[in-house]
Amino acid sequence: MKVLFVCSGNTCRSPLAVAAWRRACGEMPGLEQIEVDSAGICPEENAPAAPHSLTIAAQSGQDLSEHRAKMFDATHTHSDLIVTMTRDQAEILRAHFGLDENRVRVLGSWVPRRTKREIKAQLQPLWGSDGAKMSSPHDDILDPHGGSFEAYADCAAQIERAVRELAKVLSSSQRLGNG
Repeated sequence: MKVLFVCSGNTCRSPLAVAAWRRACGEMPGLEQIEVDSAGICPEENAPAAPHSLTIAAQSGQDLSEHRAKMFDATHTHSDLIVTMTRDQAEILRAHFGLDENRVRVLGSWVPRRTKREIKAQLQPLWGSDGAKMSSPHDDILDPHGGSFEAYADCAAQIERAVRELAKVLSSSQRLGNG
């Protein structure tokens, strides 16, 4: 099975999703046989991972220093599961490449709604009146590009939670032989 994480520029969110996946592989059986990669809808080709993404990944033992941004293209449509960071990205890929909605999913869709509400309530005091900016009301994981380290850390935490939920589902599927 092949999973592809997709964001806009392939320097912030999708590399962090790959790093989160690697961590999950070390903790959940059945994931090691799933191949993961990342791409962007509109990247600057060959750009390195964003500095804050590099730092956050390194803090959890993952090295993104060799990462280089690449454009989503027709070869990526052969992935078994394409996981975008936003609903708009999913719609763009479905429309432009004629992909089925079951193969293109939004990463945040794996996080239970109750968990999303609890997390937002916990973080609201940190953001004060800017609380609406901390996360999307939907399944979207918003782009921290150009933001503070804290914005990247919040984004990485959202990605980590969602990737862990996705990993649980796929790990179970692989153990049952459905992958």
